Amino acid sequence: MKGLNSALWAEYLKTRRSRVPLFIAIGFALMPLTVAFFMVIMKDPEGARRLGIIGLKAQLMVGSVDWSTYINMLSMGIMIGVLLNALMASWMFGREHADRTIKDLLALPTSRSAIVTAKYIVFALYSLLMVVLVSVLGVFLGYIVSLPGLSSDVVLRGVSTILGVGVMNILLITPATLVAYAGRGYLPSMGFTFLMLALAQISEVIGYGMYFPYAIPAAFIKGITGGDPLSAVSYLIILLTCLCGAIGTYTWFQYADQT
Repeated sequence: MKGLNSALWAEYLKTRRSRVPLFIAIGFALMPLTVAFFMVIMKDPEGARRLGIIGLKAQLMVGSVDWSTYINMLSMGIMIGVLLNALMASWMFGREHADRTIKDLLALPTSRSAIVTAKYIVFALYSLLMVVLVSVLGVFLGYIVSLPGLSSDVVLRGVSTILGVGVMNILLITPATLVAYAGRGYLPSMGFTFLMLALAQISEVIGYGMYFPYAIPAAFIKGITGGDPLSAVSYLIILLTCLCGAIGTYTWFQYADQT
């Protein structure tokens, strides 16, 4: 693929010199901090009662105070993190339109497929780094809070769940990248992601969450925590969604300036 190394270096420099990835990393770091905060509240019933309705809400949300509940909440946080992934992808794939440099990008001697591939590689590596950040920070904070029920099995199962959901979120981002290119900016991609999450909620309510791609990560978590495990069909839907979005993105970028 012509110019892939140059495209990768360019994407790395753009990502390193921008503040957007830093702000998104802060957003991911807030997930385990928030969950640990709820756990601290629930470990102190007297303090929770003094907080009034806030303490009641925390109790309803958290339930028992142990490592299993803590890890499950972290997994749900990573699932919601698809919005942060969408923000990162929208920035990476839509910034040329916002900066009005898309014509310059299309005129480069670098292969267009190499440009898209470089963006996907940098996005995937960054997103995996965020999953590692949440896992490491989450385990560290859980240890600091001194939650009961700590065991290697619970931690390994929790980290594998977080990693599984994180990988699904990465695969599901390709339709959003297509919308970012076709919509020529950030907002269409974010709007698309919000719409998909809303439809995911509806699909869960009517009992078809395991067949709607953006609801499958939640079904995956439920399967790990005692619900019905996902079938091969659900994983196939994830892969097909990723493939369709990627093919659409490559095709659009290849012929964007041609009639």
